[in-house]
Formats: sequence, C-alpha cells, structure tokens
Amino acid sequence: MPVVADLLRIDTSVLIDQERGVPEATNCVASLLRSGGAAMHPVSRAECLAGARDRRHIAAIKFGHSGLRMLAVRNEDFARALDVLEACVLSTRVEWPDCLIAATCLRLGIPIVTVNDRDCRAIKGLRVVRPY
Repeated sequence: MPVVADLLRIDTSVLIDQERGVPEATNCVASLLRSGGAAMHPVSRAECLAGARDRRHIAAIKFGHSGLRMLAVRNEDFARALDVLEACVLSTRVEWPDCLIAATCLRLGIPIVTVNDRDCRAIKGLRVVRPY
C-alpha cells in the first residue's frame, strides 16, 4: 500500500461546514492548506456541487476547493469499494460514495478527516481523524 506522506483527505462534511462558516471547519481546512497536506476526493467535489443553488454558488465552491489536491481514483478502488460496501452496509448503512472514498484512502494509506465518522470507523484499516 503506497503511503502519501503527510496527506489528509478532507471529507465532504468538513467542506460543507467550512462553506457554512463553521469556525472549526474553516480553521481545520486553513491549517491543512498551510501544511500542504490537504486533499479531496472527486466524490466530495461532486457532493458539494450537487448542493449548489446557482452558478455563483458553483463558482464559490470551486474557488473554495482550489487549494486542495485532487486524489486520483483508480479502477482497483471500485472493486475495493464493493468489498467495503458488502462488509459494512448492513451494520452501518454506509453509502456507495463513502465506500469509494474509503477505498481510495485505503489504497493511498491516508486518513480521512471527517465529522461524520460513524460509518468510517466501521471500515477495517481506514484511519479516521475527527478535527472538531
């Protein structure tokens, strides 16, 4: 498993809190950006964009994400995501997008920074950081 040193994947829950002006989320993302260790998954970008109210909001979302590294999803992540879904769906009701995010993080050996850690903690081997 390749480990990407000092990289943390910021979850959609933190990005939405940041957009809503939650000070803890804003401070968390700013700190990770300063350290150079902030990354996001394409699924998180999609989830944020899916909640856009208008074109101006889309532009604001894209601007807010501009300093984050985008993780690359590989074909193998989809197969592992199915394994994660099968293992966890009955106990946690984890959703497919979260399984794909987890699979990518597992492959890269990076933790996920989230305030929605209930489902994540059930995924074997996934490191979870609760920032606030």
